[in-house]
Amino acid sequence: MKCQNCKQDDGRPLGNPGGLPGHTHAECVATLLRRKAEKRKPVVDPTAPRTRKKKTTTERAYKYGLLSPMSDPKILDDLMIRAHRYYNALIEIERTRRLARRWIRAEAHGPAWQAAEEAAAAAWVEQQRAERTLKAMRDHEAPEDVLAEQRRVVAGYAAALKEARAASKRLAGGLTAAAEALVKEADAAVDVLAEATYRATRAAHGLPWGIYQNTDADVKRACGDTPFYALPRFHSRPDKMSISVHFQGAGVPAVPEVMGGDHGWVKIDPLPVGRAGRQAQRTVLHLRVARDATTNAPVWATFPMILHRPMPANGHVTWIRVHREYVAGRYAWTVVFTVDLPAPAKAAPGPAVGLDLGWRSSQTKELRAAFWHDSEGAGDPVVYPPSLRERLQKANAIRGRRDENLDQMRAAVLPLLVAARANLPEDVAKNLPHMPKWRSPKRFAALLGRIGVPSAAREILRAWAARDKHLWQYETGMRSGALRHRKEIARNFAAALAKKYSHIVLEDFNLTEAAAHPDESAIKHLPNWKKGVRKRGAHQRVEVSPSELREAIVHAAERAGVTVTKVAREGTTETCHACGFRAPWANPLERDHTCEGCGRRWDRDDNAARNILGRGLWLPEAPASTPTVSKPQGALAESAKRHHMASADGVRLPRGIGPRAVRAPQRRGARKLA
Repeated sequence: MKCQNCKQDDGRPLGNPGGLPGHTHAECVATLLRRKAEKRKPVVDPTAPRTRKKKTTTERAYKYGLLSPMSDPKILDDLMIRAHRYYNALIEIERTRRLARRWIRAEAHGPAWQAAEEAAAAAWVEQQRAERTLKAMRDHEAPEDVLAEQRRVVAGYAAALKEARAASKRLAGGLTAAAEALVKEADAAVDVLAEATYRATRAAHGLPWGIYQNTDADVKRACGDTPFYALPRFHSRPDKMSISVHFQGAGVPAVPEVMGGDHGWVKIDPLPVGRAGRQAQRTVLHLRVARDATTNAPVWATFPMILHRPMPANGHVTWIRVHREYVAGRYAWTVVFTVDLPAPAKAAPGPAVGLDLGWRSSQTKELRAAFWHDSEGAGDPVVYPPSLRERLQKANAIRGRRDENLDQMRAAVLPLLVAARANLPEDVAKNLPHMPKWRSPKRFAALLGRIGVPSAAREILRAWAARDKHLWQYETGMRSGALRHRKEIARNFAAALAKKYSHIVLEDFNLTEAAAHPDESAIKHLPNWKKGVRKRGAHQRVEVSPSELREAIVHAAERAGVTVTKVAREGTTETCHACGFRAPWANPLERDHTCEGCGRRWDRDDNAARNILGRGLWLPEAPASTPTVSKPQGALAESAKRHHMASADGVRLPRGIGPRAVRAPQRRGARKLA
C-alpha cells in the first residue's frame, strides 16, 4: 500500500494514526500532525513540474470625480488624520527595529563597521536629495553645463555610497559560528518585539479594516524603497490623504448591488431621468466609513458624484478609495473603484496594425503623437488639435508670470525683513541668508502667520499671496483640463484601434531614450536647424506624452483580447520599406526622406510604422490568425520577410479610426487662448 503523504511504497511499516486518513509511514506522522495543527498547506516538491493556473479575472480601476462631502466633514478629517498618525507610528516602529538591529551588529562587528554604515546612510540620503535637485533642474530647463555639474554631484555621492557599502561588507566578515547564532537570535527577539508593538499600535488607532490594509501597504512600500542601512522618512501632514474600504471573500459586492442597490457598505443613487449633458451624470455616493461609538450605528459619508462612465455590470468591486488632494488652494475629491472582471476572450482573427510612437509638430501647430499603418494598406498620423497645445502653453505662460511675481515680491520683502531681523523669530532670522534662493510660494506664504514680520512686508506678502492664489487656480484649471482632454483623445483612439484590429505591433524601447535630444552645437550645421530646437522638442514631448498613448493602447488591447507584439526598434526609421536599403541620415531633423537605394520619397514616421508592422507580421511568435496580404507591391518578391505596403494617399480607415477620431472639435463659445 502507498503512503498517503509521500506516495511511496518502499516496504517501510505503515500505520493509521488517529485523525489521519489512510495509511502513513511512521516517519511522516509527525509532519502531518504538525501541518494539521498549524493548518498549513502541504509542502510542494520543488522538483515536481508546476502547472500555472490560467487567470480567469482581471482588475480594472474606474476613477470618478467627487464634490465636497454633503455629510459632516469632521468625520472624514478625523479618519484621515488617524490614518496619517498610524502611518507615522508604523514608520517609528520600523526605524526602531532597524536601529536596534544596527546596534546589535555594531556590538558584534565593532565601531569601524558602525561608522561605515552611517557613512553609507548619509551618502544615500545626499544622493536622493541630489537626484531630486537634478530632476527639478530638468523640469525648469536648466542650461546643459549646470545639468552636467549636478550629474557629477550625483555620481560623487553614488561613488561614496558604493565605497561605504564595500567597507561595511568587508568589516562584517570574520564572525564565528557562535557569534553569528547570537546575532540571529537577537535579531529574532527584536522582530518579535516589533511585531507585538505593531499589533498594539494597530489596536490603539481604531481604524476600519480597509484603511488599515491601505496604510500597511504604503508603509511596506516606503520601507522597501529605503535600504536597510538607511531609515524610512516620516510624513508631515500630506496634501493628499485617503480613506479605503476593502471587500473580500463572500462579501465582495457585484456592480449592480452598488449601482442603485442597497448594499451595507456602499450605495450609488440611480442617475436622474430627464436631464441632459453633464447634469445627466450627477448622482450621489454613499460610503460607510465607521461606526458610532455610542450607538454602534453605521456612519455614512455622502458625496455628490460625477458618473461620466458606467462600470461593467459583470464586475465585482474589491476596493473603494476616496482621495482628497489639496490643489490650487482648495480640496479636490476623487473616488477609485477597483473592479474584478472576467478575463476577456481572445479577439477574432482580423487585420493587424503597426504604430510608430513619437512627437512632431506641423505648420498648422498640430502635434503628431504617432503614425499607424495596417495590413490592409491604410495609414495616417495620430495628431492632437492645436487647441490642446495652446492650452498647455497658456498654462506655462501663467506659471512664468507667477515666477516673475515671486521674484518681484522677494526683492521687495527681503530688505524689510533684514532691517527687522532683531524682531523676527529665531527660525525666520536663521533662514534669511537662504531666502534669495527660495522658489516655493508656500514658504513665503507661511511668513504671513509669523510674529515679528514688519507690517510693510506683511502688506506686500498679502497682496502677492492673493494674486498668486488666483493665478495658481487659473494655471491648474487650464492645465488639468488640457491633460484630461489629451487622455480622452488617447483613450478614444486606443478603443477604436482595439475594436478594428486583432494584432497591434509596437516598438520595444524605452521612450525616455528618445527624449534625450542632441546638443545644439552638434546639429546647428544642419540645413533646417533653428535656434532653440532642443528646447522646443522637449516641450513637444511633454505636450504629446507618447507614453500615455502607448499605455492607453496596451490597456485597450488587454480589455478586448487583442494581441500586442513588441519588436526591436533598430533600423525601423532608417530602413526603406520598399527596397530594404539602410543608411544613416545626414539630417536627423528632416521629416520627409528620399531613399538612396530606390529613390522613393516617404515620411519617416510612415516608413517606421510600415517596418514595425512587417516585423510583427513575420515574427515566429505572431499569431497564426494574422491575415496575409493578398496584393503585394514593390520589391517584396526579393525577400520572404517583405509585406504589403500600399500607398496611404487617399486611404482612410472607417469612422472611429484616424485623424478625424483624434481631432476634437472646438467647443462652441470657447474663449480663444492667447
